[in-house]
Amino acid sequence: MAADFEISSLSGTGTATIRVKPKAVNEDMDNIKEQVLKVVVQGVEREVTLVQKAAPKVVETWGTYFSITPETTSHTFDGTKRGETLEVGVYSYQQKFINNEPQDEYRAVDWKVESTVDWLTVTKEAGELNKVGKVIIKTKSDNTEFTGNDADPIERMGVIKITQNIEAEPTKEINITQGKGAVSFRLKVDGNGTNIGGLMVYEGSKDVVLDVTIDKWINSRTVKTYLNPMIKIPTLGERKTYSGTSSIGGTSLTYEGEGWVTNTGGLTSNWYGHTTITCNFKAKNNSKFDEITQRLTGAYPKWPIEVDPSRLPPGCSLSDLGNNEFYFFT
Repeated sequence: MAADFEISSLSGTGTATIRVKPKAVNEDMDNIKEQVLKVVVQGVEREVTLVQKAAPKVVETWGTYFSITPETTSHTFDGTKRGETLEVGVYSYQQKFINNEPQDEYRAVDWKVESTVDWLTVTKEAGELNKVGKVIIKTKSDNTEFTGNDADPIERMGVIKITQNIEAEPTKEINITQGKGAVSFRLKVDGNGTNIGGLMVYEGSKDVVLDVTIDKWINSRTVKTYLNPMIKIPTLGERKTYSGTSSIGGTSLTYEGEGWVTNTGGLTSNWYGHTTITCNFKAKNNSKFDEITQRLTGAYPKWPIEVDPSRLPPGCSLSDLGNNEFYFFT
């Protein structure tokens, strides 16, 4: 009797409590166990039906988690800088559940990162179990991109994709922008630094072809050259003195003299972008005008250059060109 249940007492005298419990867990989902318990007291029978349902099935599932921090879809870098860095945390893991109850058991889910641009370096650091991983995004250079006839700076853009390597392949996308580069202008005078004499000479002159251009720069790159802006040397023909001291072979030598520049076409103050000028120098007190010494000491004559503001490139002002000079070495 009661093969599937344990009964605390099968007989007795007086008032008693009968305790009944299943002998084992019913793991047969297709078989509900039933048993009739019959109690006879002074010839009167009472029946109790015992029912043991099947134990609930243990269901194991894994919940998948995938997120980034900060939870952003875009980021902008400064276009005038290089080596700027953005770090993005990546959570990619699964957590175990038993009958929909979370368990303290995790496993990492692999993920990958892809970039559409070559001006970024992108590296991946995977996290263990449910710990955060990392994507490190870094600019390789400043932004020197441009467009149009006047080389206008532009932003450049790309996309970083972080994808979880599971069947559904969920993806987080971050739109990366690098801002415009900084524009600057530089006056370039071909003929500056012309060797007109040589080493250890007292006097010399040389005709120099003077070509003037204005270069447009975006950050560290020349992007356009404007030909023949009009300039003039207001002190053309004026004699400039120079002096300097240097040590050669342990001996201190002093240099002094004067230099002057004339225009072979007889111009003294007219505007020009291409012309030929004559550079002259003469040493004083038997001090030789030496190329090496002048370069070291900076002792050489200079003439200021003026630029015609009506011939400047778009976006350029006189203040952008700074202080400009014409000079020569021996």
